[in-house]
Amino acid sequence: EIKQRVDNPDIYIASLNPIISELTRKQMPELKCTTTIDLHKEAIPVNAFRMIIFGGGPLMALNNLAEMHRLSESACAYKIPFLICGCGVGPMGEEFYNRSIRKILNNASYRIFRDQESLDMARKLSVNTAADYVAEDPAFTWAANTLTAHPAPGKNDNVITIALGLRDWPYTVYAKHIDAAESEKQKYAFEESLLAALETLCKTRNVRIVPVPMCTNHIGGDDRWYYRHLLRKKPELLPFIERGLLTRTIGPKEGLQVFRNADIAITMRYHALVFAVACQTPAIAIDYTLGRGKVASLAKKYKIPCFPVNKTNSNVLLSEIKNILDSASDKPGISKSQGLLFQDAFKQVMEAML
Repeated sequence: EIKQRVDNPDIYIASLNPIISELTRKQMPELKCTTTIDLHKEAIPVNAFRMIIFGGGPLMALNNLAEMHRLSESACAYKIPFLICGCGVGPMGEEFYNRSIRKILNNASYRIFRDQESLDMARKLSVNTAADYVAEDPAFTWAANTLTAHPAPGKNDNVITIALGLRDWPYTVYAKHIDAAESEKQKYAFEESLLAALETLCKTRNVRIVPVPMCTNHIGGDDRWYYRHLLRKKPELLPFIERGLLTRTIGPKEGLQVFRNADIAITMRYHALVFAVACQTPAIAIDYTLGRGKVASLAKKYKIPCFPVNKTNSNVLLSEIKNILDSASDKPGISKSQGLLFQDAFKQVMEAML
């Protein structure tokens, strides 16, 4: 989007984890013209830049927020336009985190939120949101462009393909209000329920299950290890599992293609749900933030069945899966959105900033 509006821009990615950013840069042709800066090792010459864009991800109660707080303060000091772009707000935390989130939001020259709930949360933090935008997550713009550029191949079998976009439940982060031992028990119960539902389905239908590792880094949890741990519990499922994606790192285009070819997706990862919606693939969402985060918000917007991870049982899951497979209703999809598209909001903001 930037390259469409600025000739030959010098784009720098200020990264908390430059090794991971470099891997992503190699996977995505769109990022070839960028340079990665290590936020921990290099002083960012803020006054040398024309604008600073905080793109994607949530403003939430994490220690890493300190780096964005510092950059936003520097941008204000040098009067450099600072854009919050496609971000969420929350979950919130202790008051010192919330003060930092409020300060970053107020330091921004312009704000584009990825959902209405984030704008509402900013308003609760006493941020003046009158001139702010709510637009689809930027990943939808990327997915739409990618899907248009790469037509889908026709399906050549009658097997029901189920794409899994799961993650280990980080209950120490998202369920601090629940006793750790109880959370561990609930996590175990969810995994058993999911496996039981899939096993029952495999006994009655011709099924292929494709686990998609949306994250393959130690930061955020390597989904490949989680899938191995999960599937080891139910050896009966192994003949139905397509395990090719669990032996390597995949790029976003390949992951998007899996969701495009699936008949149904069961998602916990936010971008797994984004990919399913963008591909108009029916989905079930498992909410690991217990109603306080991005997964529940996106599922609500597109009327996708969504269940808290600690209140999901095999009967409910199986019933929803069968309803989707047996239903001829419209699929969820970005084309059904009545909201502002990200590229349209970004265009307006860029014109003002430039």
